[in-house]
Amino acid sequence: MLEDGEPKKTVLRMQIVREKLIAVRSGRFQEIDKRVCEYVTEKRNDGMPITRAVIQLKALEIAKDLNIPPTEFKASFGWCRRMMRRNGLSLRRRTSLAQRLPSDFREKLLSYQRYVIKLRKKHSYPLDQMGNADQTPVFFDMPTSVTVHKKGDKSVIVRSTGNEKSRVTLMLACLADGTKLPPYLILKRKTVPKEAMPAGIIVRAQAKGWMETELVVDWLKVVWGRRRGGLRKRRNMLVLDAFVDT
Repeated sequence: MLEDGEPKKTVLRMQIVREKLIAVRSGRFQEIDKRVCEYVTEKRNDGMPITRAVIQLKALEIAKDLNIPPTEFKASFGWCRRMMRRNGLSLRRRTSLAQRLPSDFREKLLSYQRYVIKLRKKHSYPLDQMGNADQTPVFFDMPTSVTVHKKGDKSVIVRSTGNEKSRVTLMLACLADGTKLPPYLILKRKTVPKEAMPAGIIVRAQAKGWMETELVVDWLKVVWGRRRGGLRKRRNMLVLDAFVDT
């Protein structure tokens, strides 16, 4: 049998537990949740990408405005995750068309790997004389493909500065022993700028900013030919990506 007053204590404990559960569901700092959600909605309506790190920084800024001490609110990753769940937010991928790899991609990759291993065994290439080079476009604006957004929306738009098609071409190469060769930068212009360029980068100019035959030959001379052991014409292997000169 419960003593006098025990039922009241039990009811009080149940109320405390209930209040804690409600606080967990609604969040202890509801004003911060509200303002953060307003901020996310405003930025997403403008097509701006939002990351969890941005949310955490904004929450700390709001907490400071509300005079909430850092000892009480730290905008931790756990808080961010729970806040997003409470308010129907999640990480969403930008909606766009995606390319598919060929169905026999894995088979071709393994076949190529076996071919390279066979060549190395046959000719005994040292690791510092095996290289891989490839050209890649570097765009002035590269919008992120992931952003915090409302659940359920079929269209997830990310706004850019309009320079996502403006680019330069960069030729990168490394050796099998981990050595990186100097970057070879191709600017989209007719002449190389007169201004001094950063040390360690080779700069060239081409009207369309593409890697053409003459530039490939130049790269072979000024980058590949000047690697360690290149002047001694040691036996070597260079893997180059195919390109079309137009």
